[in-house]
Amino acid sequence: AWLDIESFDDKHTRLVNLFWSKNIWANSSLYLSASHDPARDGWSMAMSLQIPLGRLHSAAVSVESTPDGGSTQRVNYNRAMPSDGGFSYNLAYARQSRDPDYQQATLGWRNNKLEAQGGVYGDRESYTSWGELRGALVMMDNKLFAANQINDAFAVISTDGQPDITVNFENQPVGKTDNDGYLLISGVTAYYPANYSIDTLDLPADTRIKETDRRLALRRNSGYLVEFPMEQERVVNVILHDENNAAIPVSSQILRRGQPPTPVGYDGLAFLESVGEYNVLDVTLPDGRQCRATLVLDKPRSHRLETEGPIICKGLAP
Repeated sequence: AWLDIESFDDKHTRLVNLFWSKNIWANSSLYLSASHDPARDGWSMAMSLQIPLGRLHSAAVSVESTPDGGSTQRVNYNRAMPSDGGFSYNLAYARQSRDPDYQQATLGWRNNKLEAQGGVYGDRESYTSWGELRGALVMMDNKLFAANQINDAFAVISTDGQPDITVNFENQPVGKTDNDGYLLISGVTAYYPANYSIDTLDLPADTRIKETDRRLALRRNSGYLVEFPMEQERVVNVILHDENNAAIPVSSQILRRGQPPTPVGYDGLAFLESVGEYNVLDVTLPDGRQCRATLVLDKPRSHRLETEGPIICKGLAP
């Protein structure tokens, strides 16, 4: 490149720039550059070798020489911050021909609530230390949340008080709800109809939910409470036998007052929802015969799917 620049105050600058790069082994890259000002003597030259060391680690070695600054040799080692949080660090050392040697060290740490960084740099005669802490606080639905810096929009997921429920954002798990059934999602892109969902496998067996996912677009610099209402109902597996202690046939129908028919599966097993302490089960067999069983649940509710029986269904002709 040839640069010819004339500024408003009549200063004239001419530069000749040369640059060359090449990818070499294992995704490493070599860079060479040179710059020359015809109005001054000498060239500024630099060489850099970038070496990736796995997914997060990298190293770099560089050498440069300028008419004013002399020669400098640098070595740098870096660990990038993982996208899901963790530690990062950077170490650098520079040997300078006209100045004291330069050192630098930086350490960072991030989780889903805050990000902290600190370090030290300078030469042996004068070191400078620094540190910073970044994060955000959100108040929604009378609850306070801590998060990393929010730059666009955010959403708070509510599972109606159910803790430890896996929440997915754009079909990717982003965390579990806290003890009060909430989870803050801070990295929401505004005006994009994103998908929010929960994993129903984490719910207790006696929980009924109307919807498991929602698609919403949020305004910039705004937040939204995404609610997944739930109802608690007692559920149970029941095994039904006839008076000869044989399993009730497959595809038999169980009728209960105020409830839809429930089919009987293999080995007389049926899954019943919305059961109470005392339940009358009227069973119709595939051949039209009928019988009646009584299911009594006098044990404390465990919120787990339990199996009762075998229970005898009485009234079938022998």
